[in-house]
Amino acid sequence: MPNTSFDFAVGLNSKALNSAIEELHAKYRDLFRGSEGQAGSAESASWDVTEAPTVQVGPPSAGDWGRATDPDGNTPPSKPVPSDGAVLRITLTKTDAKVGESTRNLIDHKDVDVYASVSAVGGKIGVTILAIRLDTSGMNRWDKGALHVMLPHIMKAASHSMAGIAIPSIKMFDIDISLAAAMTLTTGSHLVVAAQQKGELVGGAADDFKWPTDQDLWILIGSHIIETFMRPEIDQLARWDHENTYYTEAQGRDIAVTYVPEHGDVKFDGALTIPLGVPYPMDAWNKDMGVIKVFMGPQMVNVTGEISGISSTEARYKITKVQEFWFEYRATFVMQALLVEYLNYHCQSVGFDAVKDKWVNKESAITFGTPLGYSFTVDGQTVGIRPKSDLDTCGYQGMQMISGEIEIH
Repeated sequence: MPNTSFDFAVGLNSKALNSAIEELHAKYRDLFRGSEGQAGSAESASWDVTEAPTVQVGPPSAGDWGRATDPDGNTPPSKPVPSDGAVLRITLTKTDAKVGESTRNLIDHKDVDVYASVSAVGGKIGVTILAIRLDTSGMNRWDKGALHVMLPHIMKAASHSMAGIAIPSIKMFDIDISLAAAMTLTTGSHLVVAAQQKGELVGGAADDFKWPTDQDLWILIGSHIIETFMRPEIDQLARWDHENTYYTEAQGRDIAVTYVPEHGDVKFDGALTIPLGVPYPMDAWNKDMGVIKVFMGPQMVNVTGEISGISSTEARYKITKVQEFWFEYRATFVMQALLVEYLNYHCQSVGFDAVKDKWVNKESAITFGTPLGYSFTVDGQTVGIRPKSDLDTCGYQGMQMISGEIEIH
């Protein structure tokens, strides 16, 4: 496998793929049937995959490949099974097909196996039909010759089964993250499509990565993407308005976020410079006293939390613990000395108390810019994919894993 890094990956096993294709077949039947030419004429052709296709993850056996026919009509195919990318078997179930003036079916309610590869090319996902395998017993020479007329149509129906395999963009707040497909592969059970954030090469290495196996459908989101979305939320921890304190807002904060999903840790740091001139606990000093330097200790504060749930419209999270921090006040001229002494004695913990009261053990939500899911167009029809219900989430090998079911609409 090439040394590829990734920030985002989707894995589907045969059960998840087949469930989606079954819905696609039921709701968009015209993607799996069609005709060309005037019915009954010598140049006419018609086809119908009467039942939902099924997908098997993994390459064909040497025997099955040897009995297959490639798009150029070679049996066995002129090229070996690709060693890179992901190879699947798509079975077009109970297929009927006619060619020319004959009233009988050339293919009569037979299963047709189509072998396809899914690959990442130029940052996009491409599906390439490699070969088909069909039981031709009972066909005469004319039938076998006419079969080649049907190959493009059969391959087209197979490619429609996989048309929804794509890497969508992600939007939250006013932040858009565009992803470029980086690699595809098959594990022992799943088709995996991995992507990198465009313009970034900061993801984890895919070499020897232990991909999840217990869920039918899963999504892995890297810490860099999580950090990008969490930054506006964590930024609020540094901006509070606490009654009867001497400041309203921290200014000039440079907040660094580090997300570690196994433990749910989010960290931020920074030093504060807060201008006075707003009410503070000593009425006699309630006037503009210039600037008092305020420093936070420790400069790195651990904030422990968890992403508690994800729906199609929001991610819910809860901060469970904030490491205690304090302020140290330093005078910039001698007239501030008494005030600074008072503040250091009475007000070192007001920031921590305000953050703890506002955030700890209270569930919050991040609303997505657009509902989870995406759409694609195939043969002029727009097909949508979205979560069927709320999704499960947990940490997995330094990434956030989301699992659940999808539906076609």
